[in-house]
Amino acid sequence: MKIIMQMIEEYEDVVHGIKTAVKKIKSGNHTGLNFLLSDGHNLYAFRYSSCRMGYYSLYSLKRSPSKSGPFEIESQEIGALLHSKSLKVESVVLFCSEKLTKENWESISPGSLLIITPELNTKEVKIL
Repeated sequence: MKIIMQMIEEYEDVVHGIKTAVKKIKSGNHTGLNFLLSDGHNLYAFRYSSCRMGYYSLYSLKRSPSKSGPFEIESQEIGALLHSKSLKVESVVLFCSEKLTKENWESISPGSLLIITPELNTKEVKIL
């Protein structure tokens, strides 16, 4: 992450800095890179893989407040039980490497950066 932060600081533009850093990282011996980053205003989610596309997956889900019970699911991949009362009453964007519910999770395209604003608007930018 250090190179990403350095490039953002150098270019004084988050998207350009991420794009430059990811290209440098990709030129090395790396097969995948997923990360979430915040600049204190927007949230950025990136997904890249040169092989094993299912292994380096990254999904997003925009949820509205629910009147049903707490958000509670069990990860099929790791067997962990996830439980949250706050996800019931707030609008949120969730990220995960697997689809955790039967809701409409959207796969972030490999080489794409998903930008989430404070209003939870999303924009996907192809950077690789």
